[in-house]
Amino acid sequence: VLLGMLAAPQLLAFLAPALSPEALAEGSSLLRLCLPYVLLAGMAALGMAVLHCREVFWLPALSPVIFNVVVISAMLAGWLAGGTETVPAALAAGMSAGGLAQWLAQWGYARHVFPATAMERPAAAPSGRELWGCLGRLPLGLLGAAAPQLVMLAAMGLAVGSQIAGLYYAERLLELPLGLIGACLGMASLPRLSRLAGEKDFAAFRRDMALALRWATLLSLPAAAGLWAVGPCLVDVLLHHGEFDATGVRQVTLALWAYLPCLPACAVSRCLLAGCNALGDVRLTALSSLLAVVFTLAGGAWLLHSMARDIYFCLPAAAASAALWGQTVWLWRGLRRRLRPLLPAPALLDGMACLRHVLAAGAAAAGALIVLRLCGMVCPLQELLSVVPVLLPGLPAMAGLALSIGAGCCAWGSALVLLGDADTRMLAHKLHTKLQGDSRS
Repeated sequence: VLLGMLAAPQLLAFLAPALSPEALAEGSSLLRLCLPYVLLAGMAALGMAVLHCREVFWLPALSPVIFNVVVISAMLAGWLAGGTETVPAALAAGMSAGGLAQWLAQWGYARHVFPATAMERPAAAPSGRELWGCLGRLPLGLLGAAAPQLVMLAAMGLAVGSQIAGLYYAERLLELPLGLIGACLGMASLPRLSRLAGEKDFAAFRRDMALALRWATLLSLPAAAGLWAVGPCLVDVLLHHGEFDATGVRQVTLALWAYLPCLPACAVSRCLLAGCNALGDVRLTALSSLLAVVFTLAGGAWLLHSMARDIYFCLPAAAASAALWGQTVWLWRGLRRRLRPLLPAPALLDGMACLRHVLAAGAAAAGALIVLRLCGMVCPLQELLSVVPVLLPGLPAMAGLALSIGAGCCAWGSALVLLGDADTRMLAHKLHTKLQGDSRS
């Protein structure tokens, strides 16, 4: 950070050689203001890891909100103090202030979780060689965890012109369910799986691994089905403004549909990554990520060469989805192979549970489609649904979209209850218990 602040003009001239001298001077000042964020965000991330080890997830999940609130407040303060000219400097300073707020929040709560008496050096402290050995696994671990981002970057590398924008917006719409389901499940399961692997309690390891995988399919399948149903309407409501015309809406919708198969794959693979990392097999995760990127580039190039030009917009996304499913299968086989000497017949996934989840996801899509048709809004299977009368033709688009999402959620939950899904009962019991505990406190 200090070297970057000292050499800010040279660094910026290397990164953006076309800047004018005035822009270079201003950019150097802004870079010096926001560079401390690198150190502060790194310390905040370490605090998040400490809290994750104690299975405290709410504060790390809240950390980006803390950052955004501080940055937006800094921008508003700068605008109120000196108008629009001071906003860039306020934004740069707000980034560093946001990183500081994240750091203080994580470490302040970590001191609460780990009292001073528990912070003393243990008798059997790990040696420096062991610590450096853990650190040496970091690059491979990062490579394995970054597979979805690397694969989607590879897909954008195959695109040309307006395809890049279409893929970008489609990937943005996919980020919310990817983060809420895949990243959260993988993050929440890793500490417990690591502890069970350290204790060599592989029966409990298999049980928790199977639970994480079932919940991944339970939550990701209806998210994918619902996004397929409301995708055209969602893209139209969010993006069809100004110069974003109907052609752009169609391109983003096709790209979103092509990306949707990777949503369950990413959710499942995040849990598999947690299992592999808990067992220390980072080479498997890194190799799976590299193969997924290579498959995306090779498969996408073949599809672009072989398929019709009117569907070019979805071909890189389709290659990315296929590559992420390939990574999921690779991780699945590797984890089973790793567990086979430790457990007899390590069955990690319940086929009947997956079937129930698929049927419930279909019910979610059907519920959303019927409400969209009742409101007279654009949706897939338009001709097939023409028998359904339009009862609310003048309803605002946002209201119709909200109703369709609510109907899909209700249809999904009802189908799971009718099918007698045990995971749904467990989830409802956990939520009920937690709400009762909060009300008592």
